[in-house]
Amino acid sequence: MLNHQFAIAPLSILIFFTSSCLVAGQVERSGSCRNDISLVSSVDSSTFQGIWHMHSRYTFNPDKGYRCQKTQYTAISDNLYEVKDFKISNANNCVKVKAATIKSLPDGRIQVRGDEPGAQAVYYNILTYCNDYFIGYICQNLAGSKYKEFLWINTRHPTPPDNVKNAYIKDLEDQGISTSEIEWMNHRDCNY
Repeated sequence: MLNHQFAIAPLSILIFFTSSCLVAGQVERSGSCRNDISLVSSVDSSTFQGIWHMHSRYTFNPDKGYRCQKTQYTAISDNLYEVKDFKISNANNCVKVKAATIKSLPDGRIQVRGDEPGAQAVYYNILTYCNDYFIGYICQNLAGSKYKEFLWINTRHPTPPDNVKNAYIKDLEDQGISTSEIEWMNHRDCNY
């Protein structure tokens, strides 16, 4: 059973700061963002500490050379978390770490701010949260009747059982969100 009283959404799949911007798996489409997608409306940040692993997402080309992405959440205060995102280079096995703070907002969105000087805040929504996984989501309308969707799924275990994967795929399909562009993360040889 899904808990729509969510806990803070892990950034493992979302959090990659490039030139002070947060980016994640993304797909560009024709049309405009839908307004019929059901989002989690409130976040209980007290239930979300610990480690989450990016299990899958829409493709994000700058991360093609990396594997083993995970995010660690540590409470700073009631509604503010320090987040450290780790990924490993396939080329040289070096670990890349990015840090940020996140907090939940009264409207259900999550605010993320990188630790780089002058970093802009980025906001995202949660489509689904339960003890084993969560689905993060952003939709941005672009010029020329196009929009961009960002989608990522974090799990508590780097290689969760099939029932967890089947559950989040069903959640996406129930909302009419495409699963055909999902990229599965490689979690082999994860020595952080």
